[in-house]
Amino acid sequence: MQLEYEKPDTLIFVKHYKSGELTLSQQTFSHSVIITPEKIINNNWDVKSIDALNLDAIEALIELDAHIYLLGTGETSLIPPQEIIIAFARLGKSIDFMDSAAACRTFNILANEGRRVAAAIIV
Repeated sequence: MQLEYEKPDTLIFVKHYKSGELTLSQQTFSHSVIITPEKIINNNWDVKSIDALNLDAIEALIELDAHIYLLGTGETSLIPPQEIIIAFARLGKSIDFMDSAAACRTFNILANEGRRVAAAIIV
């Protein structure tokens, strides 16, 4: 028996990820993005590596009203700059960081559960 999960047409999910390419529902990107299950917040997020992260770059993610924040750090799991972690902590929010493939999988699981999740994925 084959079981297939039917996702609502409006739900954004990660269909495919590999280094340098991210496919969300029906769109493929070769650059980093910020997403929620409802929308693509910044489809031209100009962050190519974790070294380029600063408060200005992450502002769109911080401003979202999510319960869970994810940061995909690229091909490997890296710790973001301390100012990013401090900014979330000052707002009483936490951010989970992991390699981008893991962040994509985690995003899909949480979105599927109906959780208020936001993710910044470095492609």
